[in-house]
Amino acid sequence: LLDTALRVTAAKSAMAEMRLDEAMRAGLGNTIPMMSSLQSCRDSYASLTDSLGKSRTTLKKGGSRDDLMSELSAASTYSTDCRDIFGERPELKSPIRGAQRHIMRLVSNCLDLATAIRQP
Repeated sequence: LLDTALRVTAAKSAMAEMRLDEAMRAGLGNTIPMMSSLQSCRDSYASLTDSLGKSRTTLKKGGSRDDLMSELSAASTYSTDCRDIFGERPELKSPIRGAQRHIMRLVSNCLDLATAIRQP
């Protein structure tokens, strides 16, 4: 169940990353503050996707629960970065607000599932 949750969350994160790329190419980042925010947000989703992939690898290879929780903790931080970036600049509107909330919930679900895993 956790592996499926990680896979779905990584796919949603990658889609958010692509949507941010599209927004930048479409000229949504026509000001320096907006372009900077979009780029930072995109980088956070790239890191999130990577962290979720590492979590799946740790899970599949039977890595330690501590390693899994550490990677998921990092993923949790990455999942809130975009909200925080745009929260610091209320005059700017994130093009993926709904996706941000959804992905944060998915990461939280992954953390909850991982917490339930018992270390042998």
